[in-house]
Amino acid sequence: VYLDIVSLGIMKLRIIKFIGIDYTFISVGLPIVRNKINETLFILFKELTKHFNFHLVSFVPLSGLFNDYSNIKSLDNSYKVQVNKKEEQTIFHIENNFENQLNKISKQERRRMRKAYKEINDLKLELKSRIIGKDEFENEFDSFVNMHQEKWQNFLKPGHFKAWPHSYQFHKEFAKSQINNKRLKFMKIILNDQTIGYKYMFHFQNTLYAFLDAHTKILESKHIQFYRVGFGEQVKLAINEKIKWIDSMRGTYKHKMHLGGELYHMYNLCLYKNNIIFIKIFIFRKLTRFIHILYYKIIRNKAFPKIKIKPKTLWDLWIRTYMISK
Repeated sequence: VYLDIVSLGIMKLRIIKFIGIDYTFISVGLPIVRNKINETLFILFKELTKHFNFHLVSFVPLSGLFNDYSNIKSLDNSYKVQVNKKEEQTIFHIENNFENQLNKISKQERRRMRKAYKEINDLKLELKSRIIGKDEFENEFDSFVNMHQEKWQNFLKPGHFKAWPHSYQFHKEFAKSQINNKRLKFMKIILNDQTIGYKYMFHFQNTLYAFLDAHTKILESKHIQFYRVGFGEQVKLAINEKIKWIDSMRGTYKHKMHLGGELYHMYNLCLYKNNIIFIKIFIFRKLTRFIHILYYKIIRNKAFPKIKIKPKTLWDLWIRTYMISK
């Protein structure tokens, strides 16, 4: 954890956060036994007060996949606990073979999935995928970033690596650090001898974390959608490595639901001292909620596309506050 000092005009809030959470899509789970969570948070809060001068402890976003955080409560009057449901994340439960996985998909989508693979076969095309190794990483990562950016900029969207400040440097450094311990699953998908897309993922314990992807228009020109065959290759990897879950990050997307994705709530868990500071925290979080609605929902996501303005880098203040907004 670290201490982040966030300013809104004359108001300042000192917030303890998980390192790296603000600038990535990932949700986390607290490494605490379920029936000991209240006692553990009580001890943790007491320890943090010894080492940090803070107003708020913010554990966000917590994944609802393994724990229901809605019943957390304080154990004495020295501190308060507040738990809010935030946005949702899409999770895929992986079966032990590809046919069983297809059976979890809706009948219509299952038919389309099989049709996509059949069409590739009928056109005598060879579809394959492989995990990028250490020696190839530098060049392939840059190709992935360029492909991802080009795709989104065609829709007048900035793309992840322009929207999120320093994301190129962060992901490149982080991914390289995970190659040696085999956590990085950077998949290249190839049609005949031509790269048609990438899946940028990490494998930790029994979960595959699918951060980002990228693809060209080659498959679409043959009326085969990449999201279907890309998902198919992803699932085959998960089955081969005995992975139980694919976490496809925050957000609700129709195509993911069609492919058998399940929605889980994420939670915003905040701890703070039970004193007059509560009023300051309450006002601060209401203001961050106003910023989120005005800046992100209205201006960036509605007004800019209407007047055909391509959004630039996300506002740093929004990045650092939107997950704690009430």
